[in-house]
Amino acid sequence: MAKTLKRALGSGAVEQLIIVTNRDHYFTVKDEVTRALADHPELSVITVHYVLEPMARNTGAAIVAAALHVQSVVAEDALLVVMPADHLITDEVAFQRALRVATPLAQRGQLVTFGITPTRPETGFGYIQAEVDQTTEHAQVKRFVEKPNLATAQAYLASGDYLWNAGIFCFAAQSLLEEVSQHSPALLENTTAAYVQGQLARLNVGLQVELDPKLFTDVPNLSIDYAVLEHSRAVSVVPCDMDWCDIGSWSALSELFEGDQEGNRTHGTVHTQSSRDCIIYAEQGLVTTLGVDNLIIVQTPDAVLVTHKHSEQAIGLLAKSLDDQYT
Repeated sequence: MAKTLKRALGSGAVEQLIIVTNRDHYFTVKDEVTRALADHPELSVITVHYVLEPMARNTGAAIVAAALHVQSVVAEDALLVVMPADHLITDEVAFQRALRVATPLAQRGQLVTFGITPTRPETGFGYIQAEVDQTTEHAQVKRFVEKPNLATAQAYLASGDYLWNAGIFCFAAQSLLEEVSQHSPALLENTTAAYVQGQLARLNVGLQVELDPKLFTDVPNLSIDYAVLEHSRAVSVVPCDMDWCDIGSWSALSELFEGDQEGNRTHGTVHTQSSRDCIIYAEQGLVTTLGVDNLIIVQTPDAVLVTHKHSEQAIGLLAKSLDDQYT
């Protein structure tokens, strides 16, 4: 998250920060923001707003709530740049260049998404099929597609028409809400109700809005892609190559770990023997493997996870099940 904050603050064009997070994470997030601002003393007077969700309701509700807040405290035509906190971008210059392409499109009412030029047949990302025009720096979106199997991902890569869906967006608040009203009215209606009836507090740096927990339960659990972008005719994509990595999965995060000759990627105190292609994260103490392959092993002071790489997409469901059982 700290890197995402610094990326936003380093753009030079950000007037206000809107942080949408679960209310249980508020103090942790606030500390991260304070540290990031300390690294940019020239931005110490920047306004920071917090929109707190009582529960997870996917990117649709989070982005709509942010747009509603921007309309309320900034302006209807103010531009939003939406950046997930768990993405790593090492080529900041390429990111800023893509943002400069996206900005005038958003000012003309387009919902702009950023598409990453694929480098491999990745099955863990969604894709965007685009009408690529070599004479422009942007393209019209033809369709969004879900995470493919390997054969389909290989076909996407070979065609040259598909980009990885980075989940980074740029649009005017009013443009986004108009499209939501048309394509997903229940999402707009229920999120608006939770926002209007939420608790508002004034902070030293900005405002804090805690969405009404009872009304928020009625908000549809939809991604912004599924709720709006897949149906809208006003969606453009900016193809870019900014050394992007979605570190929301262990497979993606492991790319940041040092690998060995057997394809194991490890972090912490780890010893492997006769083991291949494992991802091992040891937060405390020693983790040792013997004669295993293609495993994800995560060890923290509170819990240990051992699963096959092929089961990674089910980790989120497991986490929710455990949360329901033990909280």
